[in-house]
Amino acid sequence: MTKLMTWVVRLIFLWLLIGLTPLVRVLPGYGPKPDPAEQVAAAPRSGFNNPFGPDPALWLVEDPDSRIYLFGTVHVLRPELEWMTPKVARALSESGSLWVETRLDDPAQNVQLVLDTYGREPSGSLTSRLTAEEKAQVLAVVHGLGISQSDIEPLRPWLASFLISQVALEQTGYTPAAGVETVLERAASLRNIPVRELESSEQHFRFLADLPPEIEKQMLLETVTSGEATTAGVDRIAARWARGDLKPLDQDMARMKTEAPELYDVLIAERNTNWAAQISSLMAGSGVHFIAVGAGHLSGPDSLQAMLEARGYEVRRK
Repeated sequence: MTKLMTWVVRLIFLWLLIGLTPLVRVLPGYGPKPDPAEQVAAAPRSGFNNPFGPDPALWLVEDPDSRIYLFGTVHVLRPELEWMTPKVARALSESGSLWVETRLDDPAQNVQLVLDTYGREPSGSLTSRLTAEEKAQVLAVVHGLGISQSDIEPLRPWLASFLISQVALEQTGYTPAAGVETVLERAASLRNIPVRELESSEQHFRFLADLPPEIEKQMLLETVTSGEATTAGVDRIAARWARGDLKPLDQDMARMKTEAPELYDVLIAERNTNWAAQISSLMAGSGVHFIAVGAGHLSGPDSLQAMLEARGYEVRRK
């Protein structure tokens, strides 16, 4: 497997943790969005594999009339992982707006239309792209996860890969209902803080939808053969994030830049450049804002903090 393909497969899981927003909640026929009572039940609490106590990384950019908090998120978590601290809660409560990567529940976005446009298999049959052996391999994993063939057939390989990966994570106890954005958006709603997005759902999902067909198919095949090995360190990643230990993510982003530079540019550097420009516009005004993006965007050589510093802003960790 090429280094590029290795990163594509690995990042399926990393994106679900620290990058792209989970998709399962908006796929028709699978994974309905949790109701408010379920979301409340899934709010973080103490006790899970975090012996040093929670202290997830929070940064501050400020000038005389503006203050912007930067918070790296994990999109799917175990409900019992402790991460919400008074420092994070206070920063959000001070803010006049919460900014996230994108909002799947925004009616104006018409996310279902976006997925129909970029995530639907043109032939109507995903397995028609596969050999008999590949089909048997994919369906064995799909059925083992409790996903029906009728759920998977209409999807393009990139979207099927995400579905398989997220269901696998959910069966180990991870859920978007406990993800950081879900919790922050619920808290913002309770405080009447508006939630805004840094990119449209179309921009958000085309990062994978625009992959070459051969890479897209290989992504699916590698997903069904490497899931157990890839998910083995998920608990460790989440626990270290909750402690504010960013060294593993810094190393991952640096390696990705070297080993898969095209993918890195599209998924990390270009998006961070766009977001840094938006943050600069916010700083030109006044007020307090809380920006929550996948933790991978606040790590590595082209982190959002580094790009803001290059624009002349001082960024300090709280």
